[in-house]
Amino acid sequence: EETTTPRMIEDFITNETNIGDRLLQLACGLIQVFRDRYKADNDNTPQSIKEVCLILGNEELKNLICLCTLENSVFHGSITDLSVLKEIIYSQMAMALEISKKLDYQNKSELLLCTFSQAVGFILIKRKNNEKFFSIHEKQKQTNEPINKIFYSELGFTPSELTWLFLNVWGMEEAMIESAICVRYENTPQLNPQLTAIAHISIVLSNHISGLGLEQNLKFAK
Repeated sequence: EETTTPRMIEDFITNETNIGDRLLQLACGLIQVFRDRYKADNDNTPQSIKEVCLILGNEELKNLICLCTLENSVFHGSITDLSVLKEIIYSQMAMALEISKKLDYQNKSELLLCTFSQAVGFILIKRKNNEKFFSIHEKQKQTNEPINKIFYSELGFTPSELTWLFLNVWGMEEAMIESAICVRYENTPQLNPQLTAIAHISIVLSNHISGLGLEQNLKFAK
C-alpha cells in the first residue's frame, strides 16, 4: 500500500517472517553488482531491510520478498536431496542477471523471480517422486526428446503446467506467472515477452556451460 513505510516493512519482515537474512543477502548482492542502476553508495553496503527498501524501492523489494517466500515454500522440509537442482537454478538466475547487463532490463529482481519460478514444477516433481524425475532426465539424455514431451508422456502433465497451477494457488501476479510458464515456449508470452526471452536464453546458456546439454524444445538452443 502507498502508506506502507520502509520501517513498517522492516518490522514486519523481522518480526513476522523467517526470510530476513535471505532477503538482505539477495538485495545486497543486487545492489553491489548494479550500483549504478540503484544509485548506491560505493563505500557502504546496506545493513538493514529499511536501507534496502530505500535503495531498491517497494516494487523490487516486493519481488525479492516473493522470491524468498517461494524458496521457503518449495525447498523447506524436503526429504529429497535438492542440492544439485538448487545449484542449476541459481546458476540460471545468475546468468539472467549477466544477460541483463547487455539487454538493459532494468528490473533485476523480476528477472530473479521469473527464472526461479519457471523451475517450480521441476522442484515439486523431484520432491514427490525423485526416481521418476531421474528416469525422465535419463530418458531425455538417451533419446534427445524435448523434456516437456517426456514429462507429459510419463506423468500426464508438464512441469510448466504444474508451475502454473502452483503459482496461481500461491497468488502470484498474472504477468509473472505467464512469463515463468512460457520460458520453454509451450505457449507464447503476451504480457512481458522480453522477461520470458531473457529467462529462456539464460537457461539455455547456463545449461550449456554447465555441461547439461541443450533441451530441444528450447528454441534458442536450435
